[in-house]
Amino acid sequence: QIAARGAKVAANRAFAYLRAALNWGLRKEMLEANVWSATQTPGYRAETKREVTLKVKELRPFWDACQEQGLVGRLHQLVLLTAARPGEVRNMRWDQIDWEDNYWTIPREDSKNAQSQRVWLAPLTRRLLEDLQNESEWVFPGKDPAKPIQEYKSGRSRINLRARTSVTAHDLRRTAATMMTGELDVRRDIVAKILNHTDRSVTAIYDRASYDRPKREAWEAWSEYLMTILAADIE
Repeated sequence: QIAARGAKVAANRAFAYLRAALNWGLRKEMLEANVWSATQTPGYRAETKREVTLKVKELRPFWDACQEQGLVGRLHQLVLLTAARPGEVRNMRWDQIDWEDNYWTIPREDSKNAQSQRVWLAPLTRRLLEDLQNESEWVFPGKDPAKPIQEYKSGRSRINLRARTSVTAHDLRRTAATMMTGELDVRRDIVAKILNHTDRSVTAIYDRASYDRPKREAWEAWSEYLMTILAADIE
């Protein structure tokens, strides 16, 4: 019915929720099978993979526009710097920051794939976090002090309007990954580790290396690259 009225993307979301519910019932032995497991999503042709990234010449205008938007702007700058998921940055707490070891640790309960992640505080990242220090438990406190910032999409709209861009927070994550591989020659497997993607290969099951050193080098290179761009006039 949802797809029939033309809302095919919404139909896909409803389908995903219902399939997850049936999988839960299967795990609880309430069902013998998930009859939707082999069913095609109702709007499978309605969605295309988004491939938007910032161009090199857009980095400085976007960064400058973020500077004008307070916490919302800093949040988007940190997504760009760390390539972390927007929700992980929004939920960042001060007790996750180890200033001595220079790492931000994302706990597994805050990670989309339930895998913890250590994010190196490269110079520009650390400087931004130091400027954000406050009395809240949250790096990005909301109007309700017990919760992190909730509404930030309107702020992003103003950033895009000012910078003449059209990016989402996830596009910033994609921008970081794309420029690490394309501009800085970071290996794709290292970028995958930085993005904290799940590797389900047999090798990965036995490979428990944290890749801290190559990830750290990649974050350092990305920070240095951004600082160079932000200090230059890009035509």
